[in-house]
Amino acid sequence: MNKLLFIFLDGVGLGLNSEINPIKNLFKNLTGVDFVLNNYPIINDDFLLKPIDAVLGINGIPQSATGQTSIMTGVNSQRRLGFHHTAFPNRELINIIKEKNILLELKNRGLSVTCANMYSKEYFEKRESRSKNMLPVSALSVKTSNLPFRFMDDYNKNEAVFADITNEIIRSRGYNIDIITPQIAGSNMLNICNKNDFTFFEYFITDTYGHKKEELKLISETQKLNSFIEYIWNSGQNGVDIILTSDHGNCEDISTGNHTKNPVPFLYLSKDSSLKGKFFREVENITHFKGAILNRFGF
Repeated sequence: MNKLLFIFLDGVGLGLNSEINPIKNLFKNLTGVDFVLNNYPIINDDFLLKPIDAVLGINGIPQSATGQTSIMTGVNSQRRLGFHHTAFPNRELINIIKEKNILLELKNRGLSVTCANMYSKEYFEKRESRSKNMLPVSALSVKTSNLPFRFMDDYNKNEAVFADITNEIIRSRGYNIDIITPQIAGSNMLNICNKNDFTFFEYFITDTYGHKKEELKLISETQKLNSFIEYIWNSGQNGVDIILTSDHGNCEDISTGNHTKNPVPFLYLSKDSSLKGKFFREVENITHFKGAILNRFGF
């Protein structure tokens, strides 16, 4: 069975085909159509792409902590709390993540599991000095699964990818690191995927620029993501499948700097037609991702 790469994009919904949507070209190099709500679902020989629900029946606007917990654990965290919880997980969400996150589940079932994101030592020093949890769902999932984090040493072995793909952000913070192309980052990602059954990668820049209503930067990020994912798919398609989603809408509507209730994408790139058909029927909201991934590995 092919390796599986799970890419989490923060704050990416399916929006309108209008001037307020700067990410209309996201995945267009793979799908051939605009990335807008009325163009989906699509299922063909290479991919499945459909809108799925991130609101989960709870009043209010979806937020990061509950949305990401729902994705990573399969638990309707919004319903568990009774509200959408922003930013970092509270104690109740932390307990759910400790017990049910997909990284831990796959590891306990004997698969080789990893997170591809490169971190800095300072990232943890700043957050762990606080009395309140300041780690997002992704880092908590890695930590509570007792998986190693990737640092500069791993990057120097071409086996880590920074959160913005091309290293501009970490270089701007004073690190001695070259800015790279999305294709080089894609090559590094394949180096990781080829050594692991399941690889997780978080990309949060879309949510950052969505909040700031940075139209031009979001257009640039769209081009970067397209080049990155296209390289991985075209270079690794004989051995690596890609699954992707988001926790809530945001950057697809720059008329507001807030999250949206728009559906989020479920993208599955694979040559396996039987799995695409199964997921097409069964994945309707973000809590279904954990089950879909377990099914993908035959559990």
